[in-house]
This record gives sequence, C-alpha cells and structure tokens, in this order.
Amino acid sequence: MRTLRWFALPILIIVFALPALAQKKYSASEAKEHFGESATVCGDVVSTRYAASTKGQPTFLNLDKPYPNQGFH
Repeated sequence: MRTLRWFALPILIIVFALPALAQKKYSASEAKEHFGESATVCGDVVSTRYAASTKGQPTFLNLDKPYPNQGFH
C-alpha cells in the first residue's frame, strides 16, 4: 500500500500542475490574432492612463508602444 501512495502522489501533482504550465503566452502584437482565447499577454508597459472621471475609473496600460500606436487594445 505504501508503494501505491508513493506512485500516486507524483501523478496527482503532475495532473493538477499541467494546466497552469500549459497557459498560452503571446506578445502584445500576437494577441490580436487570438481573440476569444484565454492566454497571458506579455510586454513592457510603456505608458499608462488613469481615467478618474470615467465610470469605474479604469487604468489603461499600453504595452510595447505608447498610445496612439499601441499594439494591444
């Protein structure tokens, strides 16, 4: 029984860890080709704007290129 536990534990860890490791990652310029998918968009934040007077007070982050030439919308 002990052998079975030592065998099953690594299998369970792998099964639960794989979805996190398999997360798709795209650059800001690649992201527009993957609309509707769940993924991580990576890039350098080059400019920001806090819209305090807009409903919800959003903060806009521009990746790789500053507004109005940002690649990720």
